[in-house]
Amino acid sequence: MVLLSEPTILLTQAQNKAPVEFAFSYAIDANRSLTITLHEVYLALAKTPIEEPAGVEASFVFREAFNVTAAQMMTAVLRNQQAGTKYA
Repeated sequence: MVLLSEPTILLTQAQNKAPVEFAFSYAIDANRSLTITLHEVYLALAKTPIEEPAGVEASFVFREAFNVTAAQMMTAVLRNQQAGTKYA
């Protein structure tokens, strides 16, 4: 998984054992897409980050937990070619 983020944000959240919310999305066009949101994710500390000219690369292992506020672990939203149609 590749996450584009400020390098220290995810590292700090992993160190503090703070939950984060991730959303993964695949879109064909404006009316057809699938979005999966993980509501409460905990990151394990990354191995030593590799600094490159293009940025910093760090790998994180994560686990998902049940989110009491959302009353679920994840949400999947499918939009199809019918305008205004959404399945959750």
